[in-house]
Amino acid sequence: MKVTSGFIFVFLVLFIGISLASAEEVSEPQLLGNWTGTSVGHYANLGYIDEGTFTYTLAILEQNGRVLNGTLYEEGIRGNKEYPFSGIIGQDLKTLFFADYIKGYNTGFIVDDKLIELILLVDGNEGLSEVCTLTKVE
Repeated sequence: MKVTSGFIFVFLVLFIGISLASAEEVSEPQLLGNWTGTSVGHYANLGYIDEGTFTYTLAILEQNGRVLNGTLYEEGIRGNKEYPFSGIIGQDLKTLFFADYIKGYNTGFIVDDKLIELILLVDGNEGLSEVCTLTKVE
């Protein structure tokens, strides 16, 4: 009798644990819309830049699950530029990966539902490293 009671108890614990785990599935963050902010970094031909040098608007136009696309708009000392991209939210639901249609790749992090940090890296003679802190526009 004790073996049967123990078996039923273990079965119930496993069943409840599996049920709770599947009920807690986390969905991907919804990033649609505009995100704005500034950056700091270092450019091969400009040296160090501070927050007043460039401002950015990240426009995420479409999102299908963890896949998204849009345009990063830059305003600053080099004029106004546009960088269309395709992107992926990583498996951890925090890391961003962007393929810039013009040049290179960028990564980033979803800090929370109102804050994104983009890491921009470009190699070569016009190389740069830059971090953009972007806030969701309501």
